[in-house]
Amino acid sequence: MRLEIHINAGNLLALPKWSAVPQACGRIDFAAISEAGFAGVQVLEFDQAVADAGLRMSSMARILDPLDVGKVTRRHQDLGFVATTLHLGTGFETDSEMDAYADAVVAASERFGYSLLVETHRATLTQDPARTLGLVLRYPELKFNADLSHWYTGQEMRLAVSIPSSMH
Repeated sequence: MRLEIHINAGNLLALPKWSAVPQACGRIDFAAISEAGFAGVQVLEFDQAVADAGLRMSSMARILDPLDVGKVTRRHQDLGFVATTLHLGTGFETDSEMDAYADAVVAASERFGYSLLVETHRATLTQDPARTLGLVLRYPELKFNADLSHWYTGQEMRLAVSIPSSMH
């Protein structure tokens, strides 16, 4: 296993004119993205321009039924993606429902030999640290994509907390 840095293609779209995103002929210059050190691009659908630049492709999917995990995994693997980030559920799942998603992810990853990453994200079963840590304890074999901004903003966390002297 090794770390690969992929940039989400959505980060490259609709940027202001002063943006430094490399372009050629009015399109994103994926060869320049590769030269900048990225190993791949996360896309929703296969993009020949990304492949032509020698970049690997990963994808993402929103899963609202554990039975869909295997279908999405097979489709993404068949398209040539190297990994898929998953947004699982809605955030209203019970522990047993969370476990059904986790079972499906572990089974599909093992069955297809494919990397599935559960993303920490608002409005999913990993929307808060407590539920996610419980899931990690029950399923240490899960892999995660930590989008911690959703925890920080969604939970109104602060970097520093001032505790009134009366509470010391």
